[in-house]
Amino acid sequence: MSQAFLSIITVNRNNKEGLRKTLESVLCQQGLAADSLEYIVIDGDSSDGSLALLQDYAERSTFPQHISWWCSEADSGIYNAMNKGLAHATGKYVLFLNSGDYLASPTILRQVWGEEIAVDIAYFDVILYYPDRTKLLIFPDEITPQFYVAGRSLNHQCCLIRTSLQKKYPYDESFRMVSDSDFFIKTIIRDGCSYRHYRFPLSYYEAAEGFSSNPVTRRLRDEEWQVLLRRYFSDAVLQDIRELLDFKYGYLGILRKARKLFSMLRLHHKQKSPSSGSV
Repeated sequence: MSQAFLSIITVNRNNKEGLRKTLESVLCQQGLAADSLEYIVIDGDSSDGSLALLQDYAERSTFPQHISWWCSEADSGIYNAMNKGLAHATGKYVLFLNSGDYLASPTILRQVWGEEIAVDIAYFDVILYYPDRTKLLIFPDEITPQFYVAGRSLNHQCCLIRTSLQKKYPYDESFRMVSDSDFFIKTIIRDGCSYRHYRFPLSYYEAAEGFSSNPVTRRLRDEEWQVLLRRYFSDAVLQDIRELLDFKYGYLGILRKARKLFSMLRLHHKQKSPSSGSV
């Protein structure tokens, strides 16, 4: 049997309905060559019915795709579970699509296949979804140190990573929130691995309910973020980049406010001016 092009790994713990959404988005993918997709699901010993749901979907034969391997057992955290799935991945590339996140359409992977990806890291845009709205998040074409010092990061839900590279640098389980960012800084910024931005959304990310979205975990993320930055950048470099960002965004902010003010003044002037016409 030939090597699968992509291994998708889903990690879940007590998110039954989110898991259902994710499973169906992967299993319903259409137009793919046989055995070109490997699907691995890691459940963290859930107690909300996720296990029964997973067993049901694993036994179904009505979907175009199937679950290649799964387990349900206790783990020490999300990155431990992701590394556990990674250990079983045999595809050329790997994509982490955790419970609650889902692929953009039933034919999106066929579109991805058509891009003939050859870089170490291929990243796409992502759609953030909330209970009442969605938001398209567009990433820059170039990933720089400034991108990370500004607090941004690529989302693993929209990144195809060469499996051999991901296995060389498994997720650092000492972090609870920022290990995926640690991976990207290590590979793209430090090691200069090849990457490319594909300008269309690959997936939907559950921004309102995700692991990083509530105030407690946001605070933990901020603390870990500072540890992460100091792992790769000296204080002097961080200061230089922050000053550059302060100038760049402060300057742009002044320009935006000035444009808004001028627009308001023009509108006010137009409303106050007498109507034109023959005297």
